Order: sequence, then structure tokens, then C-alpha cells
Amino acid sequence: MPDSIGSLSFDSRLAGTTAPSDTGDGFSTFAEDVARKGRPYAQVQRKLELARSYIDLGIKPGARELLLEVLRDGAPEQRRAAASMLDDVLDS
Repeated sequence: MPDSIGSLSFDSRLAGTTAPSDTGDGFSTFAEDVARKGRPYAQVQRKLELARSYIDLGIKPGARELLLEVLRDGAPEQRRAAASMLDDVLDS
């Protein structure tokens, strides 16, 4: 039976169910990881964004350290982005 809260509505029969957490390739999407694991991945995302800023400013050692932390702590999508950025940092 659908319930509503203000302008939001939901079907209470679905309460307690979860969405699939796997895309079929063994990796969950970033949004699914954030929904499942929450805040730590948001903090890792900020490190990834800060690393991009460091690269733009030419602060490669700082970017490298942040990217290594993202590789260690991030969701699969974040780790892929960090690996790509780290390749660019190390190549230049």
C-alpha cells in the first residue's frame, strides 16, 4: 500500500528490500557504493577532486599522495579515476 510524506510517496511493501549491488561485471556503481557504505566514499571523492586541483596547480607530489589514498580507500569507480590521473602525473 503506497504511503506518502509531503510530496514524496513510497510503497511500504518495498521497505527493507535492497537494490542489486552488482552491475554484472563484479563492480558496483559509485552511487550504489555510496548508498551502501555512505560517507567514507564522499570523503574519498573530495580527495580525488583536491588531487585534480593540485594537478592543475602543478603540485604533483601532493596530487600523488592523495591519489594513492584514493587507490587504497576508494570505490571501484574512484580507484579507476585515480589510477588514470596517477598515470598522467607520473608521465609528465
